Amino acid sequence: MEGTAIVALAGTGAMAYGAGATLQYNTPTSHASGAEWIAAFNGTGGVVIANTGTITLDAAKSLNSSVPLTINSGATLATGNFQLTFGGNFVNGGTFTAGSAPIVIAGTMTTQSIDGFITTGSVSMTKTAGIATFKGNVQGGDFIINGTGGTLNLGTALTHVFSGDWTRTAGTLNCSSCTLKIGGSASGTGGTFTASTGTVEWNAAGAQTVAGVTYNKLTLSGSGTKTIATGTTVTVNSILSMEELL
Repeated sequence: MEGTAIVALAGTGAMAYGAGATLQYNTPTSHASGAEWIAAFNGTGGVVIANTGTITLDAAKSLNSSVPLTINSGATLATGNFQLTFGGNFVNGGTFTAGSAPIVIAGTMTTQSIDGFITTGSVSMTKTAGIATFKGNVQGGDFIINGTGGTLNLGTALTHVFSGDWTRTAGTLNCSSCTLKIGGSASGTGGTFTASTGTVEWNAAGAQTVAGVTYNKLTLSGSGTKTIATGTTVTVNSILSMEELL
């Protein structure tokens, strides 16, 4: 999509792509995506945002399993607060304006790479196979792990901040060497949490229920009362900081 080009479909027409297709926006003009960006993009070349014109989603979009989304240097993608689902790698060399969009990490890609981003919406992992790894700091609202057979690795020496609840339904969350900060409470007991060498900080100003998992390092901060769920374990060489504890 070059310059001011748009796609106009007549009647009930719809776009379709071959298996190896790529959709690339290369325009200095800002505009909303249209019929060319189909709801579930399947071409293995993925979607590329290039040039200086901001591309804003016109509806919820998903990239199918192993299909990448790339934002080049100097380019901007805005979600328009619509949900965006990563089924392949997310490579952000430019600007990603997520707003309040829910961000979903999905698919079955064996090794999936997700650059950092900020949203006030929820962040979910729904992978049914494979490992997705964060490559940059992530901020979001609710943090939802619900991917039977999938794993989310928080990456290396990063800090991830979630203002909402941490919901554990299915799948594996590996803290790796990162710091995970939770501003809400624990919800659910499903799936697996791997502490590795990471730190989990529960930091609400209000009351919090702390997940009943095994922690490497556990920090309790903020002014609220912390209720420790049954099954909580902290390793011997960990740091436990308590302000108000129930």
